[in-house]
Amino acid sequence: MSTQNLTHLEAIKKIKELSENAKICMFCTELETVPVNSRPMTLQETDDSGNLWFISSGTSNKNFEIKEDRRVQLFFMNNNNSQYLSVYGKASVYKDKTTIRRKMVSPCKSLV
Repeated sequence: MSTQNLTHLEAIKKIKELSENAKICMFCTELETVPVNSRPMTLQETDDSGNLWFISSGTSNKNFEIKEDRRVQLFFMNNNNSQYLSVYGKASVYKDKTTIRRKMVSPCKSLV
């Protein structure tokens, strides 16, 4: 297993590659709670700025948890290539219908 320290554009390119190859991650919220709340989520897109886009129901507990504490951690695994990615960052809940339609792979109610 190798670890690489990448900067800006290289890092974004690698995050995009690894996350889109894996496609599904464990999406963790309420990071200070034990056990951490986690659920599998399907990635819709990793954009050119390195933002990861997911779609979920507008009434999902995850959305309420993000409103209270925006910190999240995502764990991706691509077992076929033994590739793993852990991403820590801040999430936002988007309700803009134009953005949601642009990001949608399958119809859902709201975007995280």
